[in-house]
Amino acid sequence: MEWLEILRPLFDQHGIYFALAGALIICGLGLPVPEEAIFLAAGYFGRRVGADPWLLCAAGLVGVLIGDLIPFLAGRYFSKQLQQKAFFQRWWLARYRPQIEAFFASHGSKTIFIARFIAGLRTPTFVMAGAARMPIHTFLLWDMLGALVSCPVAIFLAYWFGERAVQWVADSQVYIYVVVSGLIALFIVRALRQRAAVRAEALRNGRPPEPGLLNRACYFSARFIFKVTMKVLFRYEVRGAERIPASGPVILIANHASFIDPIFVACATGRFVQYLMYSTFYRSIARPVFELCCTIPVDEKDFLAALKSGVRALQQGACVGIFPEGAVSHDGKLLPAKAGAFFIAQRAGVPVVPLAICGNHGALPRGAWFPRPRKVTVLVGEPIQVSRDLSKDDVQALLDKTMFEIAEKAGALPPSTIIPSATLAQ
Repeated sequence: MEWLEILRPLFDQHGIYFALAGALIICGLGLPVPEEAIFLAAGYFGRRVGADPWLLCAAGLVGVLIGDLIPFLAGRYFSKQLQQKAFFQRWWLARYRPQIEAFFASHGSKTIFIARFIAGLRTPTFVMAGAARMPIHTFLLWDMLGALVSCPVAIFLAYWFGERAVQWVADSQVYIYVVVSGLIALFIVRALRQRAAVRAEALRNGRPPEPGLLNRACYFSARFIFKVTMKVLFRYEVRGAERIPASGPVILIANHASFIDPIFVACATGRFVQYLMYSTFYRSIARPVFELCCTIPVDEKDFLAALKSGVRALQQGACVGIFPEGAVSHDGKLLPAKAGAFFIAQRAGVPVVPLAICGNHGALPRGAWFPRPRKVTVLVGEPIQVSRDLSKDDVQALLDKTMFEIAEKAGALPPSTIIPSATLAQ
C-alpha cells in the first residue's frame, strides 16, 4: 500500500474535494495515472478527515468532466491550426482526417467508453474524437457512463471498507485491464478482417491494396520499435535520407543480402513503404504480416501483370520498395538483376532512388536464425528519372549501371564482376 502513502499529502486535509477534482483534471490532461487509484485514495482518506462520500463523488465527476473536456475541445477547436503544421500534414490530420471521422462515426461511443479506463490512451483518444467532430453530447454521454462505473464504486468501497477494500480493488485492476484489453483485441481482429475483405476485393478488381489508418498505425509503431532495436544491435545509420521524396510516388531499390532488408529500407524513410512481393510468399504463415503491411502480390511468371500492379500503386501516390535481384543472396554478393523496377518507373513517370545496404549480409546472412551485432549503414543515392524515350536495352543498361554502383558501395560485387558497358562508356 505504498502508493497510498504517496497520495496522503494530497488528500489528508480539509481541501480534499478540490484536491480530488484537481488531481483528476491533471489526469485528463495526460498524466498516465489510473483514475481508480485517485478515487480509492480519496475514499480512504476522506473517511479519516470526515468528508462526505457523496460530495467526494460529485467532486470526482466534476474533475473527470473538466479533465476530459479539455483535450476533447482542444482537438475540436485547434485541429484546423494543427493541420497547417508540416508535421500533421505529413502524418495525421490533413491526410487521414476523413478516415478518423468515419471511424468515430461508426465506433466512437464504444471507443470513448473503453479509452476511459486506460491511462495513457485516454487523452490522445479524446483529442482525436474532438478533431473528428464527434458530437459533444455523444462524447459526454459515454464518457460519463464510464466515469459512473468507476468513480462512485471505488470511492464508496474505500470509504466504507477501508484498507481491505482498497487492497481488493487494487488487485482486481489486473482483471479489469485484462477484460478491457480483450475487448480492444476483439475490436482489432474485427477491423483486420474487414480490412482483409477490402483488400481481397481490391485485388480481384486489379487494384493494389492501399494502406488504411490501422495499417499505418501498426506499421509506424513497429517501425519505431525496429529502428530503436537496430540502433542498439546494428548501430544502424542512414546517410542521404533527405534524397527520398517526402511525398508523391517513388520507387526504392536496394541490394538484397538478408531477409531483414525490408526493415532496413523501411527505417531509412519516414514513409509507408509497400513492397512488390511474389504471390508464392503468401502461402507462408507470415501472410497476415504481409497483408497488414499492404505488400503488393505479383505473379513471377506474369511480367505484364506485375508491371500493371506496380504502376497502379504508384498512381495512388505510393512509395514502392523493390529488390531487383528477386531473391536473397547466399554469399552477400550481387545477383543478376531484373529491370522490372525501371520499366515500372518508366511507365509511371516516377523517380527511382537507389539504396546501398552495407553490412546486411553480416547482420543476418541467409540460413542464420539469429542476428549478429554488425554495423549496418544505408547509403541513399541520387534519384534517377527513367526517360520514356529509352529502349528496352537502354533501360537494362541503366539498371546494370545503377546496381553496379549499389554493389560497389555495399561491398557486394562478385569476384568475377564484368563492368557494365554503360559505365565503361563514361
